[in-house]
Amino acid sequence: MLDTRNLYRSEEFSRAWHERQLSYRDFLRKDLMNQIVEEEMGDISDLAILDAGCGDGFFLGDLLEKKPSFLTAFDISPYLVRIANDRFPLTACAVGDITVMPYRSEIFDVVLCYNVLMALLDAPRAMQEISRVAKPNGTIHIVIVHPLYNLFANDRLAQTESTMERLRRYVREEAIHVTTIPGFENFVAYRRPLAYYLNAFSGAGLFLSKTIEIPIDEAVAETNQEGMERIGIPLFTYFRLRKIEQMLPT
Repeated sequence: MLDTRNLYRSEEFSRAWHERQLSYRDFLRKDLMNQIVEEEMGDISDLAILDAGCGDGFFLGDLLEKKPSFLTAFDISPYLVRIANDRFPLTACAVGDITVMPYRSEIFDVVLCYNVLMALLDAPRAMQEISRVAKPNGTIHIVIVHPLYNLFANDRLAQTESTMERLRRYVREEAIHVTTIPGFENFVAYRRPLAYYLNAFSGAGLFLSKTIEIPIDEAVAETNQEGMERIGIPLFTYFRLRKIEQMLPT
């Protein structure tokens, strides 16, 4: 599989990604997933928070409203980090790679990783790093695009397949071409079954305390005629995890 980190670092791709965020209303994330993440995070005031893979700061404003004692963030794209720093100067934004984070171990009470793992060639390595920087009993919030959404709506190949052909691919780990960034129709992400992520969490010493699979419902789909054809398809998956100091005996 391809390692896409060099693409993410490029200003050309980062600029296209940022312009997409500005021009596209994205009801599905902004009106649906963001609200769920905020509710599940609860009260994080006076806690040290890390946004791992912050992009242009698309969720930093929501985090700042919760009044953490310290909020830091990083992204692999220098261009997007500059934008995030300009938008939210009270946040300590840095350039960094999620698979080799520039932070000491066990310093964050809460780690958020929002729609990042699908872009990584080595998501288990990223989870090891997330676990490393989280404090013992710290909380980790993970959001991914649901693998079924990629099979039925977000994969260029899926448009040419029957329903059964798509479902047969569900258990595979595969690179896919997604068409969400104009000008980058060959943009590659990785679609894996949910079991892949569950195993990565367990391998990093993280305990899964809650999972939510979020489908496209009628209220959201009505904002987009194309979305009406996708009602009921899981769109995002949210995981709440806790770092445990020692695995309990089985």
